[in-house]
Amino acid sequence: MIRALLFILILCATSVRAEVFPALYDVTGVAVDDVLNIRAEPTGGAEKVGELLPTDKNVEVIALNEAGTWGQVNSAERSGWVSMKFLARRDGDDGAVLPLPLSCFATEPFWTLDLKADNEVHFDRFTDPVLALTLFQFGRSENRPDLYGFVAQGSVTLAGTIRRMSCNDGMSDREYGLDLQLMQLGSETRLWSGCCSLR
Repeated sequence: MIRALLFILILCATSVRAEVFPALYDVTGVAVDDVLNIRAEPTGGAEKVGELLPTDKNVEVIALNEAGTWGQVNSAERSGWVSMKFLARRDGDDGAVLPLPLSCFATEPFWTLDLKADNEVHFDRFTDPVLALTLFQFGRSENRPDLYGFVAQGSVTLAGTIRRMSCNDGMSDREYGLDLQLMQLGSETRLWSGCCSLR
């Protein structure tokens, strides 16, 4: 009986520690005259591909290595790894909700979609004027905790689904943790795919 209870407690503790990505972190524990190195691989001896300042906040961590000791981040046009010893997860981010703002984008054709915290949505296809829309609905799937949906309305109606999964823009070595499927509804129905970032 005691062994069964101990197993359940360990299982519960493990599930509590499970983290959802992507997520925002602040740099911590780095001296003011030092930097946090971004490495090409999750090891201290790997090539340095960038750096974070000791005051950097809202660093988007896409994923962890298998041991959970290194976090994948983007730097310039590539993805790299930083030691999780020097990153602290933002307060209140338990992964249950997808925080706004979100910046989404795609290549060929190029477009950007910004979902702002004040329910404003800007959709820019670069060939047309920027559309200013209002975010009317935004929520998580009832049976898929990694899936979110939204509807934005204005001169057009956009509906989208965002999934927590690996996504690449196809033109750089950057990796993202949110995949977007976006549809314009109405007399002209169009569908686009892209990636989103929490930054």
